[in-house]
Amino acid sequence: MHAANTMQSLPKHIDDGLMSVHDPSPYPYSYDEIIELASEIRDPSYRIQTTQEGIHIYNRDGLHTAEDPFDLYPKLNLENDSGHAFYLGIQLGRAQVARQLNKRFVQDEALEWGCLVDSPEQDLTEQKQAGATMKRPEPK
Repeated sequence: MHAANTMQSLPKHIDDGLMSVHDPSPYPYSYDEIIELASEIRDPSYRIQTTQEGIHIYNRDGLHTAEDPFDLYPKLNLENDSGHAFYLGIQLGRAQVARQLNKRFVQDEALEWGCLVDSPEQDLTEQKQAGATMKRPEPK
């Protein structure tokens, strides 16, 4: 607010950290771009993205779109893969919350809540640590 007052303007576009509920551009890809990306995928790993049209999940077997993640689950053939079903359930839930709040969703990333949450420092010169799905269980 101090910066806005100093510049005698509305407190818009000063710092994205001030944006806790929505993002200025929550959808980096259009639905047509996602269709094109999905057509090029040749592996079984699922990708999840959001647009104004809905939540999109795709892999080599096709692209599925819905507003409600529960509508997507029957199309994913995860009946015999409880770990993958759990992971995708978490990611689809995050995608749904992001869409409802007009926030940007990035698979395997926490939602950005601006100054409401202390974010850990990130060294952009190093590769990210393996996520939960890539970690090997410790031997017993």
